[in-house]
Amino acid sequence: METIKSEVFSTNFLSQIRDRFWFIDRDPLNDSRLFFENAGGSLTLKSVTETDQAIIALPDCASRRNKTALWLGDIVEKGKKDFRLLVGAKSGDIVTSLTASRVLFQITKAIIENAPGTNVVTTRLEHPSSYDSAQYYAAKTGKEFRAAAINPITGTVDVEEILSKIDRNTSLLSFICASNMTGAILDIKAIIQGARKISPDIYVLVDAVQHAPHALIDVEDWGVDGLVIAPYKMFGKRGFGLGYISDRVAALPHEEVCGKKKDRWSIGSADPSCFNSLTQLTDYISWIGKEYGAGDDRRKQIVQGMNLIHAYERNLLTRLLQGSGSIPGLQKIPGVTVHCVPKTPADRDLILAITLDGQEPTTTTQKYMGKNVIVFERLATSPFSQRIMQDLQLSGVVRVSPMHYNTLAEIDRFLEITAEVVAEK
Repeated sequence: METIKSEVFSTNFLSQIRDRFWFIDRDPLNDSRLFFENAGGSLTLKSVTETDQAIIALPDCASRRNKTALWLGDIVEKGKKDFRLLVGAKSGDIVTSLTASRVLFQITKAIIENAPGTNVVTTRLEHPSSYDSAQYYAAKTGKEFRAAAINPITGTVDVEEILSKIDRNTSLLSFICASNMTGAILDIKAIIQGARKISPDIYVLVDAVQHAPHALIDVEDWGVDGLVIAPYKMFGKRGFGLGYISDRVAALPHEEVCGKKKDRWSIGSADPSCFNSLTQLTDYISWIGKEYGAGDDRRKQIVQGMNLIHAYERNLLTRLLQGSGSIPGLQKIPGVTVHCVPKTPADRDLILAITLDGQEPTTTTQKYMGKNVIVFERLATSPFSQRIMQDLQLSGVVRVSPMHYNTLAEIDRFLEITAEVVAEK
């Protein structure tokens, strides 16, 4: 395990970061709290809500030609441009819906129903929106459904296991970038490169919803045909999911308004405030990159900003696991089990799955809540975690998911509270 490296963000700059978010250490119903449930939805940037009101109050349709409508249309186009910069897309189209899950179903449907091949491959680590959509449309089209097994020790899916499921007749490979249960980051480029050696024309769709707030995304470098994110998990707003699709996916038959360009997937009037939230979160990441020397190129700012976020979160993860000189980390607190321990923090997004001896995860979560700490239990009885818990041979875990706007002091406080919760039999 790595040791704590020098700080990534200065104390002053981290204070500036924290000041940009609502409810960083309290909310209207709590005097103070630690919000370590960012995997379920991150804190929201103040700029998102502060700019929302002026947009949502307007009745104008962004596709009209009056002055206000043109202004709203510019907001939509700016948001689309920023999404492309955020994920590194130089071509293709954008798919939107109320949720990222719905976008995953849309893209999966178009590929499986129209791509040649006799089988579909995914993994058992997937969120239901990926796993179930692949399984549903495979069954509907009479294609064989194959799912790569989880490595129960690491909490990831090994590259070799995924590639063993692929052959020249595989229509679609759909997999998650990083697990929302264990934080495990899959070896994205190795998986895609290996898959294309077996089947050069295979379609590749990745679920980046959980990974996007923690590390850089580059659809061109990865060579994906589709990628999906959810802005509410990376400092934006709920009620909006986005997907990137490559030119060849965009050209597939899909739900469309007749008369529009065949490779354009948008249907209906977009909510400009949703696209504004994309610009606000991109502005935020760009600001971090620019403050740390990225220059004026917006994509370079995003690259620098996300790399800094990832580096700082590695420090937080190391502190969570190892603790400090006076405060033991989760691996050193008697009665705490950290599941799927990473070999290095680079193998994980800032998400850990833990259990406490003699305590059911639901009980543990309630005890944390009583001490104003927000975490969440993932249980084998839930359709959102059942398959993964079964493969990990667990009845449930407590998911701990801070974010880059948290401090080492907050990590230390969480560790102190954890020791208290362990002691409460």
